[in-house]
Amino acid sequence: MRIYKIKQTCIACPAQWEGQFADGRPFYVRYRWGYLSIRAGKKGKDVFTAVSGREIYGEQLDKEGWDGVISEGKVRKIIYKIPEENKIKIIYKDVFYRISCIKFIRLFWYHCLGGKKIISQQIKNTEEQLAKVRKELHLKK
Repeated sequence: MRIYKIKQTCIACPAQWEGQFADGRPFYVRYRWGYLSIRAGKKGKDVFTAVSGREIYGEQLDKEGWDGVISEGKVRKIIYKIPEENKIKIIYKDVFYRISCIKFIRLFWYHCLGGKKIISQQIKNTEEQLAKVRKELHLKK
């Protein structure tokens, strides 16, 4: 992935960076106990959406688990190697998760409260989003 900007916010234990990808999404990098975690936030939002966002890369770099220092150069190399497909997979998982939640809510409303038309439009919109993502990824149902 391409980096637009990156800034180290903590030198060690954990070593931390925050920045922005070229597509406008913020990212957060944390390296502690030998584990490198890279999280991405929502496009156009601040770094806090990345801190609590999905992990797009995670690897135990130090097998002993004591390391907490890593160079910016190494972080940049790892970020550049993250394939763009990870971004697409994250979008797909988000849409799939939302559909699962909406289907659960629909069942709840239908069986417990008898209100089956209340969220039907939300379900239709989310299912259309999933269909678009499936088409882009050439996935079957």
